[in-house]
Amino acid sequence: ITTLPVGGATAVIWDVGGQAGIRAFWRTYYGGAVDGVCFVVDGADPARVGLAGEELARVLNFDGDEGEGATSPHCPSVLIMVNKQDAVGALSAKQVHAMLGLERLAKSGHHCMVMG
Repeated sequence: ITTLPVGGATAVIWDVGGQAGIRAFWRTYYGGAVDGVCFVVDGADPARVGLAGEELARVLNFDGDEGEGATSPHCPSVLIMVNKQDAVGALSAKQVHAMLGLERLAKSGHHCMVMG
């Protein structure tokens, strides 16, 4: 856990990891107090971008009071960072945006941005 002063506010940052065994615990950290999510996608592994998109949609549609799959009335902003941009054949931010189907998330009220 890290806190970071940003202007007149303080950001509390959690790195919860993305391995399969850890994903079930994401809901513990996600709730109405979350104003933003930074989601990292491996730009050098195109085969896993689909799975990343499924997991992102799952966590953004989670409402702690109603259970998994319920649409949350709280729609945080989402920053998707595409790492490993220096790898040969790495996906661009534009490619990841398309592969994740971010138009669908934007329609549900989420503000999404992809950076490479």
